[in-house]
Amino acid sequence: MKKITTLIFIITLAFFSVSCSKPTAAQLLQQGNTAIAKGQFKQAMPLYTQAAKLGNAQAQYELANLYLAGKHVKQNISKAVVLYKQSAQQGYAKAQYQLGKLMYNDQYFQHDWQQANHWVTQAAKQGDADAKALLPKVKTAWQGEVDYLKQHPQSPHA
Repeated sequence: MKKITTLIFIITLAFFSVSCSKPTAAQLLQQGNTAIAKGQFKQAMPLYTQAAKLGNAQAQYELANLYLAGKHVKQNISKAVVLYKQSAQQGYAKAQYQLGKLMYNDQYFQHDWQQANHWVTQAAKQGDADAKALLPKVKTAWQGEVDYLKQHPQSPHA
């Protein structure tokens, strides 16, 4: 009888600890994705934010997209870039591509051909089709800057 009571206690304790545990980053991401699919952007923000703080690369990317676009949150390019970079550094190809594209286009800040080349190349190596399409343009731009700096070593950009 004592063994049965102990066994019931252990099972109850295990069930209680599982049911009371905090959601994982992957669960938070999934809940955020579900909220986005339903058009519930305000509900998605805290879910993505929590998952991103837990280091989930896809959540960092998704949150960055919302900040970049200003979707139901005040547009914040700096925050978007930080989140893209965190995600890209973990090897998330979509974030690598997006970060490289931002460095290539000068929509928000000055071109950084070297960083654009680095991130777009990383995404292309993982098979990202958009990165593969952009890579020749990025390489041409970066090589043009390298050639210019070789010809003009006194340039303030050197």
